[in-house]
Amino acid sequence: MTDSEELTALKKAYADIILNTAKEAAAARIMVSERKAQRFQRELFAAKDESLRLLLRLKQMVSEAEMRSLSQQRRIEELEAQLGEAEDIVKDLRAELRELQDELEKVTNSQMQPLGEQNSEGENATQVIAFEDNGPSTSGLAIWL
Repeated sequence: MTDSEELTALKKAYADIILNTAKEAAAARIMVSERKAQRFQRELFAAKDESLRLLLRLKQMVSEAEMRSLSQQRRIEELEAQLGEAEDIVKDLRAELRELQDELEKVTNSQMQPLGEQNSEGENATQVIAFEDNGPSTSGLAIWL
């Protein structure tokens, strides 16, 4: 072998070494990239699972809140119905109280007239004191002393 053939063989061997080194480096970079891709894929699946769990939990919370709201709305309607009934009862009782007060006033007035006639004749004098209450439940009350 001549020097030029040896030099060519040496250059070829050197080129093969450089090529193999480049191939190994490329293979190493590919393996690193594949590991990164696998890690990213695992993280993606974990994120999807976590987001699915969060979404299901959120749906459950919304459902529970709707149930509570529905229950509270029913309770409010029940209480409003009870309030309406109570207001009707109060209205009826006030009307009945007014009737009784009117009746009492008529009876009182009819009893006071004979007393007034007795006073004018000089017989037993009776003093009448009337109390007025401006509240909605009483219109007047008379006490004899």
